[in-house]
Amino acid sequence: MHIVNDTEYLILTRLQKTIDDAYDKVMESTYSEEAWEALYHFVFSDKISRKIYEILPNFVWYDPDTTYQEDVCAFIGAFGREMDEIIIV
Repeated sequence: MHIVNDTEYLILTRLQKTIDDAYDKVMESTYSEEAWEALYHFVFSDKISRKIYEILPNFVWYDPDTTYQEDVCAFIGAFGREMDEIIIV
């Protein structure tokens, strides 16, 4: 559980929507390894995961360290669960 302010929560919800939209595009696409690799690099970029860790420095997720798809899905799932438990002050 993390405690964030209104501004941080707004940033996190926008990041979550951005991730979800990109995930949906992969699911609607050819579902190729290249698409998953591109999503992996997008999610684990300075624009996304770095910003998440700036706001949630203790965010922990299990990295299966197998395929791009499994890594992305594990991160997205853990981030979604974390968002469900955030307290806004």
